[in-house]
Amino acid sequence: MRISQNARTILVRLQFVIVLWGCLACCSLSATEPLCERFQSPPNSAKPHTWWHWMNGYVSAEGITADLEAMHRTGIGGFQAFQIERRMSPGPIKYLSDDWRRLMKHTIEEADRLGLEVCFHNCAGWSSSGGPWITAEASMMKVAWTERQVSGPQPVTIKLERPTDRDPYSRDIAVLAFPTPQSESHGEPGFRIENWRAKAGFERDNYIQPDTRTVETGDVISTDAIVDLGEEMTADGTVAWDVPHGEWTVVRFAYTPTAVRNRPAPREGRGYECDKLSKTAVDLHWENCVQKVLDDAGPLAGKVLNNILVDSYEVMQQNWTKGFEIEFQKRMGYDLKNYLPVLTGRVVTNMDVSERFLWDFRRVIADLLTENYYQHFADRCHRSGLALSIEPYGKPGNLDNFAVADVADIPMGEWWARTPPGLHFGSSKMAASAAHTNGRRIVGAEAFTAGRATAAFVQHPYRLKAQGDYFFCQGVNRFIFHTFVHQPWAKDVLPGMTMGPWGFQNNRNNTWYEQGKAWNEYLSRSQYLLQQGEFQADLCYFPGEDAPQVCPNRNDMQPAVPDGYDYDTISCDNFMKLTVQDGRIVMPGRMQYRVLVMPEGPVRQQVFEKAHQLLKSGGHLVWAKPKRAPGLQNYPESDRSIRQTANAIWGECDGTDVCENAVGQGMVYWPRSLQKILASLDVQPDVEFHSVQPIATTLYSGVGYEWIHRLIDNVDVYLISNQQEVARQVEVTFRVDGRTPQLWNAQTGEIKQAPVYESTDDGRTRVPLFLDPAQAVFVVFNEPSKDRSVVDILHNGSTPFSKGRKLAEPLIIHRATYGDLNGGAGRQVDVTGRIRSKIASNAINVEVKWDLFGLDPAPGSPKQLRVKYSVGDKKFLTVVNQNETLVLNRVTNPVPATAEPATLAVSRKSTALHAWEPGTYEVVYSDGTRNSLEVPSIPESIDLSTDWKLQCPREWGPENIDLDRLVSWTEHSDPELNYFSGTAIYRKEFDVPADRIGQDKSVRLDLGDVKLFAEVIFNGKNLGTLWKPPFQVDVSGLVQPGSNQLEVRVTNLWVNRLIGDERFEPADRYEPNVKPGEGLILKIPAWLENGSQRPATTAKTFATCKFYTQDSPLSESGLLGPVKLDFAIRRTLEP
Repeated sequence: MRISQNARTILVRLQFVIVLWGCLACCSLSATEPLCERFQSPPNSAKPHTWWHWMNGYVSAEGITADLEAMHRTGIGGFQAFQIERRMSPGPIKYLSDDWRRLMKHTIEEADRLGLEVCFHNCAGWSSSGGPWITAEASMMKVAWTERQVSGPQPVTIKLERPTDRDPYSRDIAVLAFPTPQSESHGEPGFRIENWRAKAGFERDNYIQPDTRTVETGDVISTDAIVDLGEEMTADGTVAWDVPHGEWTVVRFAYTPTAVRNRPAPREGRGYECDKLSKTAVDLHWENCVQKVLDDAGPLAGKVLNNILVDSYEVMQQNWTKGFEIEFQKRMGYDLKNYLPVLTGRVVTNMDVSERFLWDFRRVIADLLTENYYQHFADRCHRSGLALSIEPYGKPGNLDNFAVADVADIPMGEWWARTPPGLHFGSSKMAASAAHTNGRRIVGAEAFTAGRATAAFVQHPYRLKAQGDYFFCQGVNRFIFHTFVHQPWAKDVLPGMTMGPWGFQNNRNNTWYEQGKAWNEYLSRSQYLLQQGEFQADLCYFPGEDAPQVCPNRNDMQPAVPDGYDYDTISCDNFMKLTVQDGRIVMPGRMQYRVLVMPEGPVRQQVFEKAHQLLKSGGHLVWAKPKRAPGLQNYPESDRSIRQTANAIWGECDGTDVCENAVGQGMVYWPRSLQKILASLDVQPDVEFHSVQPIATTLYSGVGYEWIHRLIDNVDVYLISNQQEVARQVEVTFRVDGRTPQLWNAQTGEIKQAPVYESTDDGRTRVPLFLDPAQAVFVVFNEPSKDRSVVDILHNGSTPFSKGRKLAEPLIIHRATYGDLNGGAGRQVDVTGRIRSKIASNAINVEVKWDLFGLDPAPGSPKQLRVKYSVGDKKFLTVVNQNETLVLNRVTNPVPATAEPATLAVSRKSTALHAWEPGTYEVVYSDGTRNSLEVPSIPESIDLSTDWKLQCPREWGPENIDLDRLVSWTEHSDPELNYFSGTAIYRKEFDVPADRIGQDKSVRLDLGDVKLFAEVIFNGKNLGTLWKPPFQVDVSGLVQPGSNQLEVRVTNLWVNRLIGDERFEPADRYEPNVKPGEGLILKIPAWLENGSQRPATTAKTFATCKFYTQDSPLSESGLLGPVKLDFAIRRTLEP
C-alpha cells in the first residue's frame, strides 16, 4: 500500500503524540488502579533512569546484555546512552562504524526485550551537537575584526587582513571607518565599555550591569561620522579611500568559526560544533548522526528509543551566524551596521545607547539559539515520533535558560553528589517550573554527578538520600543517575571500567548494586506520586528578559521566598500567556498563583503592557516602578510611554511612604516582605514546621525540613523530608482542613492513618511526626475527618510535643560590610540585608564569594566580609576572607530525638497502642475525652551482639570466622577481612523464652549500626534489605519459642579492597602526578584487549582509574551492633 507524504507525516506526528503521552503521562491515575495501589506497585514510568556511558570504543554485546539485564533486575526504567573519551586509549569499536551501529541496534533490541526506555545523546561526548561532518561553514561563528588607523585629508590605499581566529574560514560583515577615539590616537588601547566582551556575547556573565561612567566627548563615535567602505574593499582586503581631515580608524568586520568541538568525544566522533543559530547546520548534524541511529532502530524508534538528549551547554560562546544582521533588523526594527563598533567595546552615540544596543544584540542571540537550535531540534524529534530531553543551562553560552527550558519535552536539572550549592544548583527548580507552566509530566535530573574524591566508590544510597529528597522537593520526579558505566569485559573484572574520575559508580560491578534495588523501589514510589496531579504554589517569579538568563537559588530570589510558601519561575513567552481568574494569576489549564513577582529594572513595552493588563484584571503584582525600556526598539518613544503609564499605575506608591496601589481590580505592591503581602491576602503558609529539637547541620541551608505539595484529583499530597541525618520530632501544620491525614511510606509501601493530628483554630491541620534520620514521608489528605481524632499521647504525663521547651535565642545581624576592609569607603559595600537573607534555622553557613552579593566593590584587591551580630544578649564581630565560609550559630553536635515510648496504630475498626517502655499512657482526643492505661512492665530486650559466625565469598575474604563480639572488619586481626569488600554473611542461633512472644506483644529486631547494607533472613524468611538507619525490622509472628536462626548479609564499599590491592606490585601503569583521585590508566592491558586470561597477580581488583594509595584510610565496615530483640506490649484501646 502506498502512503502519501502528507499521510506519512500525519502518522508520524500521531505516533509522537501517542509515544509522548506514554512516556510522560502514562503514570496518571486510572479508575481500576487507585492511587494507593499504583504507589505500592509503581509503573515503569515511575522508575529512576540512569546515564549509561560507552567508554572510547570498549563495547561488547555480552556486556550490553549484562548491563541492561542488571538495570531491569534492580528497578531501573531506562537509560540515556553516551559515547565518551576520557584520556583513555581507544578501543576497537569506532563511533558510528558498522560495528558500533550493530551494537547500538542490539542495545535497542535488548531494551525492548527488557522493557527499558532508551534515550540517545545526540552526539559523541556530553556537549553539545557536533562531529567531523560539520564543515567550517556550518560551525559556530563569532565576530572578528582587523583594523588600521589612517590620517587625512589624503587618499590612502590600505590592506585589511581577513579576520580569522582558529580556522581560516571567514566571511565579511562590513567595513566601517570612523574618527579615531581620542584615547586611541597614540596607539593606546583606548576607552572601552566595562565588561564589553560579556556584553557583546564573547563571554558569559550572568550578572551584567550597565556601565554608568562618564565618557569623554572625544571617545564617543557619532553615527553620522561613520563611513561605510564595504563597496571600496576588493577581494584581497585592499581599500582605496580619500580620507577626510583627522585621524580615522578603519575596521573590517567578519565572522569566523569559534573552532569549538564536541567533547569529550572519541576521535572518530569529534569535530566542529554545529552553528547553534542556524537550522540548516542543525539539520546537517541530525542527518549525519541522529538519523543513522533512528534508521537502524527501525520500528523501535519512537517506541523503545523514545527520546533524544541535549546535555548542558558547555561549548563556549557564539555571537554571529550567516544572515544575523537580517534577523536582527527583523526582530529589533533597526539596522545594526553603525553599531558594530560597539562590539569592539567602543561607545557609539553615548554610553546609554551603546548599552541598549548590546542588550538588543544579546537578546537576538539568545532568541536565535532557542529557536534555531533547541526548538528546531525538538521539531526534528517530534517529526520522528521522539521526545526531546534538555538540560537547559550551561556555564558558557548566551542562553536564556528559561526560554530553552520551555522547549524541552523532558526538562532536566542537575546536582552533584554531596556537594554544596554550585553552578547549576538552581537548575532543578527551573526545570520543574518549566514543566509546571508548559504542562509537562516528567521533570528529569542528572542525579548525583560525582568527581574525583566523590567518585571514589564512596557513595551509597543513605549517604545520598537526604540530598535526593531535597531535589524531590524542588520538583524533580525522575532521577537519572550519573552514572552507570558500560562494563565490556568478563564479570570477574571488578570493579572494571570507570568514567575516568567521574560518576558515583552506580553500575552492576559496584559491591552494592543489587542491594541498591531497595533504594530504587523507594525512589519509584516517590516518583510515582510526584508525577501525579498538579504542583501547588502561591508565588510566581518572572525573571525578566535579560540575556543570558539563569535561575537563582531559592535563597537568592528577590524579594525572598518566605518559609512555608512555594514558587515557580516563568519564561517571557509563558508570562505573555498569563491571565487572571478570581484574583489569581493563571497559566491557562495548568497553574494558579496568588502573587506574581516582577523583576526590577528596565522592561520592554509589550511586557509592560501585559503586566498592566494583569493588574487591571485583578492580579496582585510585586513590582518596583520601572523607568525605561532596556533596548533601542522604538527608542526613545518606548521610554516616554513606559514612564507615563507607570506614573498612572503607581500613583503615590514610592516604596517608602506608600507601598501599594490599587490598579483596576488588582493591586501593585512595591517589593517588600512577601509574607506580609500574602498575609494581607489571607494566604496562610502552606506548610509550617515546629521542630522539638534544634536544627542540625544540613547539606543545604534551610529550616532542617523540606516539602512539596501536589494536588491529585482533589487529594492533597505533601512530601515531608527530614534533611538532618539525625532523628527528629516535628509538628507540621498543613493548609488543609476537614480531612484525615495518612502517612505513606515510600521505603516500605506501607500506608497508615496518622495516629495523632488535630484541626487548628485557623482552619489548618497539625500533625506531629517522628522522623528517622533523613526520613521522608508522604502526608496524604484524602478521606473526610472523623468525628474525633487523637490529638496527643501522654507518657507519664507528658510528650515531647507538649513539654515546655526553651526557644532558641535569635541570631540578629546588625551590620555586614564586604570589600577591601583596609581601603576607603568607596571600596566597601553594605551587605547587611543580603547576609540577613541567608539566615536559615537560626544560623548561617554560606561561602563568601563576590557573586553572593552580585558585585565586586574592589576589583583586583583581596576582599573580606565583616559581620557584627548578636545571639541573645551576647554580641560578636567576625571577619571572613573571600572564598572562606561564614558560619554563625550552627548546631555542630546534634542530639537525636529520643525513641518514641509507644506507637499508635489507628484503623477503622480499632486503635492499638504498642508500648516499648513501661509507664502510664493517656490518649487525648479532640473532643476532650481521654483514655488511660497502665503498662507496668515490658519484657527485657535480648542481646544478640555476641557469638556470631561470619563467612566471606571464597577467594575474596576469609570463609569462616568466629566472632565473640561485633567489630568493624577493619579492626579484626585477619588482614584479609580488613581489606574485604563485598557481601559477607553473619549467622547466629539464639533462644527466645515462650513468655516473650504472643498476640499481645510486638517484637522488633534492631541491628544497631550497619556499614552499610543488611539483608535480613529471620527463621528462613527474607525480610528485605535495610539500607539506612534505623536498621530495624518487625519480626512479630516470626519469632519462635526456643531456637531461632538469624542471618544477616552485610555489604560494604569497594574502598577497602582497592586500598588493600595497592600493597602489591602494580601490574598496570596509571597517570602520575595528577589531581587526587584522577589517576587514569595509561593503556588498557593486553589481556583485556584480546580477551585472554589475566596474568598472575596478588591483586583481586582491576579498575581503569586509581583513587587510592595503600596509605589511604580504610572505611568502617560490617555489622557493628549492638544487635538486640526489643519487645512491646500491645493494648487495644476502648473506643
